[in-house]
Amino acid sequence: MEWYYAIDGVRREPVSAQEMARLVAAGDVRDDTLVWRAGMGVWQPWSEVAAGAGLPALDGVGSQGMSAGGGGVAAASELTLSPDEFWAGVQQHGYRTSVGSCLSRGFDLYKGAIGGCLAGAWVPQLVTMAAGLVPLVSFVATFLVTPQMNAGMLWSFVRRVRGEPAEIGDVFEGYRRAFGRLALVMLLQLLVLLPFIVGAVVAGGGLAILAQPQVEGTPPEVPWGGVFAVLTLGLLGGAVAIRFLLAPILILDRGYSAGEAMKLSWRLLGRRFWTLVALLVALALVQVAGLLALVIGFVFTLPMYGAALAYLYEDACRAARGAPPAV
Repeated sequence: MEWYYAIDGVRREPVSAQEMARLVAAGDVRDDTLVWRAGMGVWQPWSEVAAGAGLPALDGVGSQGMSAGGGGVAAASELTLSPDEFWAGVQQHGYRTSVGSCLSRGFDLYKGAIGGCLAGAWVPQLVTMAAGLVPLVSFVATFLVTPQMNAGMLWSFVRRVRGEPAEIGDVFEGYRRAFGRLALVMLLQLLVLLPFIVGAVVAGGGLAILAQPQVEGTPPEVPWGGVFAVLTLGLLGGAVAIRFLLAPILILDRGYSAGEAMKLSWRLLGRRFWTLVALLVALALVQVAGLLALVIGFVFTLPMYGAALAYLYEDACRAARGAPPAV
């Protein structure tokens, strides 16, 4: 059984039971030190779990070294998990994440590398916007620019979350490793959303007709039924769309096919759906606050989106491999 512990809020990598016993004996792990091992829901002070820890005696047991670090690079064995194994790990260990945790860790990441985070967020945004402004190219950009740049943006933040060296070129990783699969996942998402889009268009057209005054000179009546239909279809379509939010990074990070990534994203975000909704609302409010505060303040708040979603994704990866939740 491996143990994790945290000193000054910094999580240490797993150590064996024998090494944990040595750390306790040496005073490195104290009563108030937060610890975690598989089977524990949350981090707890050592004093609360020591009695049932079952650490071995130190006699004749040598120290087994440990590696310290923060988030650390994802284990190689974790990256070989199939989609079904990934989901089984999440079901077994639980997907522990929260709005406050994603935002606070995202902000710490951002303020520690402001320039890199701004570039990682805005280069993909500007490339996508530029492609959308070119006549006859905007529709094609939906498949050949937008998904690749969105995936690259999130990939650049995931690398930072894992403590890996991040470069501006990371935002173009979607073109290097998963161009076709990312285009396909966008096409599949549009096909899934097509009934909601068509329904909203039809309901909107009917709404415009019904809103016309029946008698000349009388004010138009608001067809509330039509308004309700349009809003309902819009909300349902949005709820479906956001459950595929992790599909691009699952393709880029783990090499899954478009179908596998969409299925796994649907499962993962269905498990934490209301957390995701609340996080997206909170991020939208951050954007609005930035806009109101400095007019162009949204320029500086956009990286929070990538940073927070990167932690949401990394929390799922940690659950899949049975690693402890964030401290």
